[in-house]
Amino acid sequence: MDAAAHSTAPPKRRWLRFSLRTLLAVCVALSIGLGWLGSWLARVRHQRQIVARIKEAGGRVRYEHELNWVNVGRNATHYEPKPPPGHWLVHRVVGEDALANVGEVTFDFRNPATDADLAQLDELPRLKWLRIQGQGVSDASMATIA
Repeated sequence: MDAAAHSTAPPKRRWLRFSLRTLLAVCVALSIGLGWLGSWLARVRHQRQIVARIKEAGGRVRYEHELNWVNVGRNATHYEPKPPPGHWLVHRVVGEDALANVGEVTFDFRNPATDADLAQLDELPRLKWLRIQGQGVSDASMATIA
């Protein structure tokens, strides 16, 4: 009688049960998300390398959130930077420049730009302002920027 009662008892359910289709859908969703994250981190790393090369050459860099012009009087304006875009957790983990784009690059007379310095600027897609002072730049490199 014990054997008959034991065979008719419902089987014990496992903690997690899912189909192969569900596993495949989860793997696809994770791979899409991680692929996007990887490409985003590669873009951040590439922008940081360009900014480091510009600063090595003596240039200054401002990000888009720092280009907030404010009128303070009749013909007088100044920069009043906004906080960097994004959540504070992203700033802690990846850095404050992770969601920011370079908006302005400046080379002055103390550190004039060369053609090699300007060659990397075409890799900054959201660059709005370029200020160059000095004579180290040729017409050919200016044509590649424009």
